[in-house]
Amino acid sequence: MASAPLSRRCPVDVCVHSHLAVSFCLLFAPMSAVATAQERLTKEQIIKLMRDSDVQFNNIAISYDYTAYRPRVDSAQEQIVLETRVEVDPDVDPAGMPDKGQLFELADKFMRPNPTEQVPEPVGKWVDLLKQGKIRLFAVPLRTDGTEPKEKLDIVTTQRKMALRWPDFIVHILAGDRMMSKYGSFGQNMHTLYSRGERHPAWFHKQDRRAEFPNVYQEDVVLLKFCFGLGFAQYLKKIDNLDVNGDGYHLTADFELSKGRSGKAELFIDDALIVRRAEIDVSAHHVSVTTSGRFISDSGWSCAKSGTFQLTRPDKSTERKFEAILVSAQALSNTEFASLADMTSPEDQARYEDEGGRLRQVRSSAYLRAKQ
Repeated sequence: MASAPLSRRCPVDVCVHSHLAVSFCLLFAPMSAVATAQERLTKEQIIKLMRDSDVQFNNIAISYDYTAYRPRVDSAQEQIVLETRVEVDPDVDPAGMPDKGQLFELADKFMRPNPTEQVPEPVGKWVDLLKQGKIRLFAVPLRTDGTEPKEKLDIVTTQRKMALRWPDFIVHILAGDRMMSKYGSFGQNMHTLYSRGERHPAWFHKQDRRAEFPNVYQEDVVLLKFCFGLGFAQYLKKIDNLDVNGDGYHLTADFELSKGRSGKAELFIDDALIVRRAEIDVSAHHVSVTTSGRFISDSGWSCAKSGTFQLTRPDKSTERKFEAILVSAQALSNTEFASLADMTSPEDQARYEDEGGRLRQVRSSAYLRAKQ
């Protein structure tokens, strides 16, 4: 991944390879704890209620439908050229600024999540300006005749189960009743387990060491929270304005997703303090979130039933888009989480360990053992 700080490259997923949304947790806000807009909550009260609700569901199991929209260009590669340009805010002194090619290299190297290298001092100023959006880079694909190719989105839907004991989580991806793959983050350890084949499937397991919390997979949990009107409060810094908007609120604020990735947010919040629409500009990209419906449990907590997340580049093209629909949710014990997070595979099926890109077979299938 070489562009937006919010885009992701996730582990192998049998159904969806790349931009895998690893999971999400749901904000269960007890209806009795939420005031109506007519009571005109203060900024501080709203943020506190939203944060308090977030804390209530750190242990949960959910089932959901996940749809990924994967961008592609409807044109042969040889017919496409990239037109690149740079925009600089008027208050930026261009003296000593790297050339266009160097700026693109800096963005590729240091604006991705958890970069592997420290930003060298001589270029630190320019990397900061890129993150702040004061220097904006554009790479627009054009046909050789100068017209823009039409963007298309491949659509893939999967059914998933997720167990969350924040900040640890595990996601199961299903094909009917059969578990096709699972992946999860436990501390700094990222595990992936997936199968190949149908009649005599083989299982492949990989373990990676990731950065300390929050790593990119845990951040994906947060992005999916956004889809359900949740998780925004902890990233709101200075609130600029709060107005009553019908039965809810309209809020604008400074927004900081992580250090060096900040911008402005505009939120439309209903009377249950579920965000129904969010427009966020961060790191020169735009995030748009819409939610709909309401999921209400037997015990009275609620969240949005479904939502859509979309990340667009400065040139307005789609970098990432997904939607999720909640099917069920229930409280989760530590024992249940441990069972769902188990990375063993069926004893009668083959298993391989991925060790630094090299596969080591640790078990052959019962079918092959019987034929030997």
